[in-house]
Amino acid sequence: MGGKLKPFLIFFFYILTAHAQTLSPGGRTKALHSQSALILDNAGTVFTNPALLPQLPLCTTWFNVFNPYQLKEVQSIASAINYSNGVYGIGIGFWQLGHKLYKEQIVNLALSRAIFHDVSAGITVKYRRIDIARYGSAGHFLFDLGIHVPLSSKMNFGARLVNFHNTALAESGDEFKRELISALKIATIPDINLYIETAHVESQTPDLRFAATYSPIDFLQLRAGTGLNSSEIYSMGFCVNWNRMSFDYALQNHTYLAQTHYFTFSLEIK
Repeated sequence: MGGKLKPFLIFFFYILTAHAQTLSPGGRTKALHSQSALILDNAGTVFTNPALLPQLPLCTTWFNVFNPYQLKEVQSIASAINYSNGVYGIGIGFWQLGHKLYKEQIVNLALSRAIFHDVSAGITVKYRRIDIARYGSAGHFLFDLGIHVPLSSKMNFGARLVNFHNTALAESGDEFKRELISALKIATIPDINLYIETAHVESQTPDLRFAATYSPIDFLQLRAGTGLNSSEIYSMGFCVNWNRMSFDYALQNHTYLAQTHYFTFSLEIK
């Protein structure tokens, strides 16, 4: 690919996929086929369902990096920190992704409260800024809602309403579409959890995602996922826990583009 053509294609690609970049960048969610409604990812949960924050350890830090589709010119870096006491949860995260021609920066502030019987609800406030070389920059706020409901000792329900305010992009007036994400987590047998999630963007065909985790030993968890109506064929990954530290790796296989490798490190602070 020619040196002049490649940056143009990167620029064009990220304009088309800008809405998708509001999803979580974490290796844990990516290994589970981008599921987010019921995925605990330490402080990275600020990028998924805010209602899950009260379930996190008291305080964790989180860092993630990847190059989308192995494009060296485009890098994603994200970090987050949270505080949770079992009733309330708060977290803040920063995510930067892009190329010198096109760059996105996202700041997430997530708040949550356990209401009763482990039922919790939360809200995420996002500030998203887009910079396009020679065209300028624009910023906007987006608001997400989340809920978590234990249905039984072995089944949980979670849901997110992404961009419930129907935000428009700066002066253009172009509106970002709302997205409803809902999921079930089922503990089938010891050490195995199944996840089923639907993601429906307004006026588009819903995605149906399936994923599973398996913990053969205490410090290791294996993950895999696939879906219907998805651009990714499959995903897989693992998590290694040691003391208060954890390392997550994920691989996503795209239908037409190169594979993407995700790396996440998190630390529990006591």
